[in-house]
Amino acid sequence: MLFISYEKLQLNRREEILKIAKFLGEEYHQSLIEDEALLKHILERTSFDYMKKNLSLTHPMSEKGGERKTVNFFRKGVIGDGEKTLSAEQQERLKNMAKKKLEGSAVLDEWTKE
Repeated sequence: MLFISYEKLQLNRREEILKIAKFLGEEYHQSLIEDEALLKHILERTSFDYMKKNLSLTHPMSEKGGERKTVNFFRKGVIGDGEKTLSAEQQERLKNMAKKKLEGSAVLDEWTKE
């Protein structure tokens, strides 16, 4: 399992993208190391601004009524903004639920390091 946090990805996207490539297979990692243009293309297409501008979902229920409703699922892309959006109670509930679900896993160890 590969664990990459949104925070780490935003702080050092190049290294985290290379880490993902290496996890998928040495040949993918090597391809990105050898082809700077390909790596730059991936970095561009996986940037928050690019995805927010170019990616959306069509709500499945909207197709039944004839009118397709597009849903943009990107918000701000700012590290720590969830703390401003969620109440203290919601944050605590989310943290407790994550700890319970991830207890005993390396994922919890990695998450609590941050």
